[in-house]
Amino acid sequence: MKALLIAAVAFGLALALIVGLRLEEGSLAVLIGVLCGIAAGLPVSGALLYLLWRERQQARRVEEHNWQQHNVPTATTAPPVVILNSGQRPDLLPRGYALGPSQPRDFVIVGEEEMRKPG
Repeated sequence: MKALLIAAVAFGLALALIVGLRLEEGSLAVLIGVLCGIAAGLPVSGALLYLLWRERQQARRVEEHNWQQHNVPTATTAPPVVILNSGQRPDLLPRGYALGPSQPRDFVIVGEEEMRKPG
């Protein structure tokens, strides 16, 4: 494991040396800026991950504590009551209303009022 770590560090240094010698000054400055930005963001990301993990652990402990307190069977608790429906759906509308009004509908075509006969 230690040899693998040493090989990875040596490879990184060799790669950095080759890239550093071949890049122009502007490109090298951009690359260094990006690497410094990533390095600056790592501690903040680590702190945020730690705080999120700690909050989830605390929420899990509170949830387990609440579950244990509320789900302890005692002699005074009654068994749950389950009510089953008969299978028929209750009527939400009065009978016949769903079919529409019983009077005939009168349609008017827009623009043809003069063709309509009175009476």
